[in-house]
Amino acid sequence: MHYSDEEIRSSYKIEPLEGVIYQVSFLRPILDIDDDIKMAQFINEEFGEILARNAGKNFRILVDFSALGRENKVTPKARRIYENLLSDPRVEKIAVISLNSYTTVMMNFIVFAARISSKLKIFSGQKAALEWLKK
Repeated sequence: MHYSDEEIRSSYKIEPLEGVIYQVSFLRPILDIDDDIKMAQFINEEFGEILARNAGKNFRILVDFSALGRENKVTPKARRIYENLLSDPRVEKIAVISLNSYTTVMMNFIVFAARISSKLKIFSGQKAALEWLKK
């Protein structure tokens, strides 16, 4: 099943939390391969605009997969898009909230491929993730 661009955009949310911390929340699963890639492109474009509007600033990102439960798959092409975004030197730290092993494995793969192990950590809840981002 293919979703419209509007439906894909409504399946995630990017919002400022405090200071230089932004949250990317995945709100519902996108299981179609083409739609998954399109969502990664939309997120990359939107966060790229945030970076461009704030030249000279570094950011910290909270990525929240908790609403997806076990229904989240990320295609290899979408993973490469996320790797590119997360490896940007202006992204200082990335905290990931994950409630399942698939997301943990997928994020570890991205960490390895993008060589960002020092700036990404996986958590099971928002409180600990935010505390780490603020350090």
